[in-house]
Amino acid sequence: MDNIPILLLGYNRDDLLEKRVKEISKLEINKIYISIDGGKESYKPEMTNLISKIPSLFSSTTQVKITHHQDNLGLTKHVTHSISKILKENENIIVVEDDVALNTNFYKNMAHGINLLNEMGCDGLVSAFSPINYSGNHLIRNKWRKSIYFSCWGWGCSRSTWEKYDSDLSKTDLNTALENSQSWNNLSLRQKNVWKARFERVQKNQSYTWDLQMQFASFLNEFTNLAPLYRFVDNEGFNDERATHTREPKPRWMSKKPINQQKINSIAGSAITKFYNQLDELLIAGDSELVSIYESVKKYFKSKKI
Repeated sequence: MDNIPILLLGYNRDDLLEKRVKEISKLEINKIYISIDGGKESYKPEMTNLISKIPSLFSSTTQVKITHHQDNLGLTKHVTHSISKILKENENIIVVEDDVALNTNFYKNMAHGINLLNEMGCDGLVSAFSPINYSGNHLIRNKWRKSIYFSCWGWGCSRSTWEKYDSDLSKTDLNTALENSQSWNNLSLRQKNVWKARFERVQKNQSYTWDLQMQFASFLNEFTNLAPLYRFVDNEGFNDERATHTREPKPRWMSKKPINQQKINSIAGSAITKFYNQLDELLIAGDSELVSIYESVKKYFKSKKI
């Protein structure tokens, strides 16, 4: 299942769109779709000039398809219609919004996760974001873990998964729909109330967002979602008046400095082997080109003759 296309979504932030285009142009991809919502704000000279030069930023072997809508569709309709259109031509898709910064391992990790779900015969979503932010000379082996949750900051899925999604929950009886969902029934009462309040919000106004409806679909259909041990994306859209849902400052927990190798060495002890052995039982896949922390710690102790 090679050559999974990337869909890059934008609207009025030409500076962020240009960053994403340059990041993606360095990845080994065969096809990229770029969809820009319409309306007056998206037709400023900076945006139209950028759009005209985008094809030249990619190699001649990469197919670049750009759609700049005339009218403003709004967040929900723009995202969902763009994905539906592309999945008529492709079996799988990787979706990135213009405020999601990508590292160099993004594409191969996402393609790996989607391929893994296919091998497992599961419908589900692959997310690129994790609360854990790690960097260092000796990288932890990044592994996939199963999750009932979905993160929209860089994600991918198959056509069959997307067909189970519906942005319109207005006529859905939430309690009846979810009564047989094991992942839903395993939540605490507090968690259920939090999610129900969110789902009720998009029932009243489906144009508010699209990703809450995806989480509902995940509960409803018992998706097997994959999330990484540590992130290979970041969100640059906080504290931006042009954003739809991230105008507030970046949360403190997201702004913490990455954990580096020196920090890992300082906390390594006799319990590390047991910890990672237990962790391996919960994780199902990894990037084979990265050095595992277990091997790194063993070398550390060996060099210290501990």
